[in-house]
Amino acid sequence: MIQVNATTHTKRGVTISIGSILCITPHFLEPRRNEELTAVEYDMSFDVKIYKNLADYEAGKDVLINDSILEYNIGFTAINVDIAALTSVNDLLQILANHIENGDGGEYAGVGAGKTAIVFPYSV
Repeated sequence: MIQVNATTHTKRGVTISIGSILCITPHFLEPRRNEELTAVEYDMSFDVKIYKNLADYEAGKDVLINDSILEYNIGFTAINVDIAALTSVNDLLQILANHIENGDGGEYAGVGAGKTAIVFPYSV
């Protein structure tokens, strides 16, 4: 789970306050062969559910919104993930957290560096 410590907005104009929680399920996509590098590349997508805050998630309240967010892409796909470098679930979540903070250099501006926190699973 990632906490977003910035106010965000949906494309329909709904404001989501600081502290929203993203419940995330990462998925590796079908591996593809890169003929130029003679290597196999792995992409990763994320299912994202947005909750108002951690208390609402823990209470089993409904998902806050399923709409697109202006600042980051909830349908983000990470291209060519170095799976050998992944050592924990936190590493998987950090890929999405980096997108949320930095955007994509185009349509999504991001929320700003340091504005996310991985709140579960906890780092040891």
